[in-house]
Amino acid sequence: MTRISMVTNKGEINLNLFDDEVPMTISSFLYLVNRGFYNKIIFHRVIADFMIQGGDPLGKGTGGPKDKGITSFPYKDQNLSMMNFE
Repeated sequence: MTRISMVTNKGEINLNLFDDEVPMTISSFLYLVNRGFYNKIIFHRVIADFMIQGGDPLGKGTGGPKDKGITSFPYKDQNLSMMNFE
């Protein structure tokens, strides 16, 4: 398991990344992290006590790496339907 810390203007968020379950998804995420993609990107959707969404350089939920001039890491989708997120 890979552990990372995301630093925000509201504090740190610690994440556990499940390499064994979704290795290509983690590789893609780290590829973008290492290219600075997530630097200064806002959470464009926040629902108190439930969830946050980010990763869109346009700040609307419709953008992606190409909007920052970064070529995405190529990978096949992985099935998360059987994952348990407890």
